[in-house]
Amino acid sequence: TMRQAPAAPPPGLVADLAERARRAERGVLVAGWGSHVAGATLDRLARALRWPLLADPLSGARTGPHAVSTYEALARAGYLRGKAPDLVLRFGAALTSKPVTAWLDDAVPQVVVDAGRAWLDPYRAAAELAEVDANATARALVAACAGTEPSTGASRWLAGWLDAERIARAAVDELLDTWEEPFEGRVARDVVEALPAESNLVVASSMPVRDVEAFARPRDGVRVLANRGVNGIDGFVSTVLGIAAGSPDRHTVALVGDLCFLHDANGLLDVTRRGIDATFVVLDNNGGGIFSFLPQAEHGAHFELLFGTPHSVDIPALAAVHGVPATRVEKARDVVRVVRESTRSGGVRVVHVPVDRGDNVARHRAVWDAVAAALDRRSGGPSS
Repeated sequence: TMRQAPAAPPPGLVADLAERARRAERGVLVAGWGSHVAGATLDRLARALRWPLLADPLSGARTGPHAVSTYEALARAGYLRGKAPDLVLRFGAALTSKPVTAWLDDAVPQVVVDAGRAWLDPYRAAAELAEVDANATARALVAACAGTEPSTGASRWLAGWLDAERIARAAVDELLDTWEEPFEGRVARDVVEALPAESNLVVASSMPVRDVEAFARPRDGVRVLANRGVNGIDGFVSTVLGIAAGSPDRHTVALVGDLCFLHDANGLLDVTRRGIDATFVVLDNNGGGIFSFLPQAEHGAHFELLFGTPHSVDIPALAAVHGVPATRVEKARDVVRVVRESTRSGGVRVVHVPVDRGDNVARHRAVWDAVAAALDRRSGGPSS
C-alpha cells in the first residue's frame, strides 16, 4: 500500500506507527541518504524505540549509542541469516550494502518515510510508503514512543546487535592493522580517522562509498557527501571544489578512485588561483576495481579490456600539470599522517595511494571471514 499525506504527519499515522513499534520485538531503524532527518533526531528515535539503527554514512546518524556501523560485515559474515526483523522503519533511500538490502526484502514488514516524494524504493521492498515531512514524523514518533518499556525479547534483540557491533568492529580493525601495504578498506577507514573536526568528506561512487560504509569508524563532526546514481562519477572533481568553495570554514577531503578522478581531472584547471582548500585522496588501482567482485573477473584478458580498463596514467604528474602538489603513500600506516599534513598545509593537494586491484577482493573476503570467526567464538546475538 502507499500512503499519500500532507507535509505534516497526520496524528493517525504517528499513532499507528508508534503502536506497531511497541508491539515489535525485532524492530530495525534504517537511515539512508536523502532521509531529510537530522542525525540527532534519528539518534533520539532509536533510543525511544530501543531499536538498532542501521545508518548509511550519508545520513549523518552513525554516532549514537544504538547505531550499528558494521552491518555490511555482519551480513557478509552470514550473521544475519535467520534473523529477520518483524518491523523496519526506514527514512530515505535503501542502504548501499547489497547483502543488507537483500536481507530487508519484501518479506519483511517495512515502512518507508520519503520526504522528497522520490519513491526511494528501487527494490520494491516497502510494504508502505508515507510521503510526509520526515523530520517532523521522526520527532513526533520520539514523543509518542518515549518512556515505553521494551519487552524482554526486544531488549535481547537490541543487546545482541550492540554486542555484535562491538565484536565485528574489533575484528575488522585488528585485521586491517596487520596489513602494511595499502588496502582500499583500510584507507577509507584511516581517511575518516584523519579528518579534522568539522570537516567535509566527499566520497566517490563505486568502491569508495562502499568502503566508507563498510570500514569507517563512526565519528562526530564529519559531514559525508556523495553523488549517487548511475551518473555519480560525472563531475566529481568539480563537485568537490564547489563544496570546498562553498564551505570555507570546513576542511574538505575527497576519497576517490583513479577512474573517477581522471574522468573530471580538467576540473583542476586554474584551481591554484582560486583560493580553495581541498585534499583529494586518490586510490589508484589502475582501473575499475568494483568489477573484480563480479563473475566476469574470471575471464582474464577480455575482463581487463571491457571491465578492468587499465589506464596507466601517472596521476601525480597529471596533478603537476595543474600546479597541484601530490604525495605518494606506499605504506598503510602513513595514510593518517599524510592526510593530516595535507589538510594543515592548505590549498588543493593530491594524496596518491597505489593499491593492488588483484588483491582487493581477497582482502575484503578475509575481513568478512575474520568477522565470522570472531562471532563464532561467542554465543547469542540478535535473535528472536
